[in-house]
Amino acid sequence: MTVASCIPPLLSLIGFGWLAGFAARFHSSFPGRKLFVGICILGCFLYIDVLIIFNISSETAALWVSRIDHIFILYLIPLYLQFFSVYLGIDRYRKVIRIVYGASFLLMLSAPTDWLIRGMQRHDFGYWAVGGDLYWLVGLLAACSITIVFSMLLQAIRSTRRSVYRIKLIYMGIGFGVLGLLIGLNILPILGFSIYPPGNFAFIPLGIFAFGLFRYDLLGMNLLVRRGLLYGLTGLVLSAVYATALWSMHLVLPVSNDASMLLFTFVFFLLVGISIGPLQSRLQERIDGWIGRDARQYPAIIRALSRDIVTLQESHRIVERLVDTVHASMKLTACAFYRNQHMEQEPDGDEKQEALKLAVFRGSSSETVFPETYRPDVAVRQTLLTHAKTISIETVQTRMGASLSKQLLADMETLGASLIVPLVCQHHLHGVLIVSDKISGEPFTSEDIRLLDILAGQSALALENAITMEQLRNLNQELEHKVAERTRSLQEALENTRRMQEQMIRSESLASIGTLVAGTAHELNNPLASADSLVQSVLEELRENPEILPDILEDLAFIRRQLGKARDIVRSLLGLSRQHSETPESIHLPDVIQDALKVLHNRLKHTCIRIDVVQPETIPEFPGSFGDIGRLVLNLVDNAIQAVDPRKGIIQLEVSVDFEGRRIIFRCDDNGPGLPPDIRKDLFKPFFTTKPPGQGTGLGLYICHEIAVRHGAHIQVETSPILGGARFQVTFPMDTPIEPSRRTHNANL
Repeated sequence: MTVASCIPPLLSLIGFGWLAGFAARFHSSFPGRKLFVGICILGCFLYIDVLIIFNISSETAALWVSRIDHIFILYLIPLYLQFFSVYLGIDRYRKVIRIVYGASFLLMLSAPTDWLIRGMQRHDFGYWAVGGDLYWLVGLLAACSITIVFSMLLQAIRSTRRSVYRIKLIYMGIGFGVLGLLIGLNILPILGFSIYPPGNFAFIPLGIFAFGLFRYDLLGMNLLVRRGLLYGLTGLVLSAVYATALWSMHLVLPVSNDASMLLFTFVFFLLVGISIGPLQSRLQERIDGWIGRDARQYPAIIRALSRDIVTLQESHRIVERLVDTVHASMKLTACAFYRNQHMEQEPDGDEKQEALKLAVFRGSSSETVFPETYRPDVAVRQTLLTHAKTISIETVQTRMGASLSKQLLADMETLGASLIVPLVCQHHLHGVLIVSDKISGEPFTSEDIRLLDILAGQSALALENAITMEQLRNLNQELEHKVAERTRSLQEALENTRRMQEQMIRSESLASIGTLVAGTAHELNNPLASADSLVQSVLEELRENPEILPDILEDLAFIRRQLGKARDIVRSLLGLSRQHSETPESIHLPDVIQDALKVLHNRLKHTCIRIDVVQPETIPEFPGSFGDIGRLVLNLVDNAIQAVDPRKGIIQLEVSVDFEGRRIIFRCDDNGPGLPPDIRKDLFKPFFTTKPPGQGTGLGLYICHEIAVRHGAHIQVETSPILGGARFQVTFPMDTPIEPSRRTHNANL
């Protein structure tokens, strides 16, 4: 036995022990963590056994050490097979694993006998076991297990779309897969071949596995590995500095005492306390650079994104900025954002189960093809909503239930996602950020996850604010649109109302004119009949007695008077029935009153109503429409006639002039019952009447009001201080021309 032959198993023992310690202390589980720890512990037993039998001198002792060790290490085969089955998520070898466990148990029972290990053989490197009659079964189980493991690895490598996961599997295959093969080849010297046990070189695949562990976080232990490296390197550096300083002090001061050593130790640890912080910072930078992760830029990225999204008010621009930031800062093969287009909620408070639509994509479409929509089921959506943090494959495999884990892993495989980052704010899922692999193939670190969580939180809040602003803008636009539509509808309704009012006013005017014409026809009939009779008599007398000239002249004069009377009546009727003129006329109010009284003569001659007209000698004219003013006066006088007692009614029509105020005032007083104050405010509204049903249209006073307003006049009603009934007073300005047209009526009607 030489020292050189002990170095490979010693290095392998150290490697297994280091992996077992790290895996056992790591709190965040990875798939098959306990199995992995068990394999490492059994690997430690194996190489402790190798070191013992290499250095022991007694063949009998070496035999029993080997037999005792085989009681345990026989379970390396089923543990090895089960670990890869669990780690890769392949379940179809469960029966095979049970069979291998059963075979290992049966072989374990034969371990203390010659059936498994017959004896020990002395080699140049030391003792090594000689296999018994059943040891070929151990080789068969090992060969079958290694074959199954490599087939599972090849299947997983071919089926995965994620480059980083493929790299992890390659390192697992080269590291732990080759490790199993080398340990399995230990059967060769056991079967009698005088060669150095190949399994002693397990430290080589363990080294490859350790490199992959650092570089690609094979077991999700990156944080613990980095901290272990940091503290280990710090200890090594300080120890080296201490040893160098101590050696240098002995060279300078060959003779030293306890006081000098105490002083040296005090000064050294004082310097250590001062320099430990900068030293660890430098070492951390070296470790980050070696492992390929530099998170020093992340705070600046967070600040830049925060500064940018605060100024953005469009949700799509916030999403684009987030995807661009993540894709560029982490150097990803692809990155996408699936947005929840519908934020409505069901009556029970749950969000509608709408598909998430691909909103933004960055990366090469040849590497990753994202589907247009992503429709997570209810359980997955609820997990995204409640978890609200970055979801990795390791998180899914170790922290979620079997059914949910299976569905999420299937979704991540479909999306080509290494990470799914939900954007949640106030219990609303705004969307999910899909993060593919890094271009370098490196795994995502805890700093990466922390960065994504911070960016997702900021972006979700910004999206919530932006969506609220967009909803407000859309609501304002919708309201403006509705207001515009309602305004158009109201304008159309007002235009229709105006046309209807004009038609009704015209109808009322025509009806009034019809009534007047009926009465006037009777008035015209008398003078015309008299004139016709007299003309007939004159013609007969002329035929019989042509010399009667004076009588004829007298009759002709009478005829002229009767015809003049008829002409005056017709002229008054035509003046009052004339429609509104856009061209102002000069109105002499007494003429208007006289024409109105002529038209109403037929109604008055059968009553005892007295009408008094009070007016000054000089009344100036004012601009207006003769027909409109005539209808106003006619309606007011007609209302007064209807209000007074036909046997003793008194109506006074008064015209006064206010030269200082440039006003002409017309008053119509009567001794009727008057108008109560509570109905005066409604008198000038259309269709309001105090008459019984069927006896009035309610448009007479409304027409008066419209005519007055059109002429710039003011009409009001009050109790007559002269006769005690009602007084209607209309104040006309002398200078204000009439309005050419009126679209609406006064709101105070």
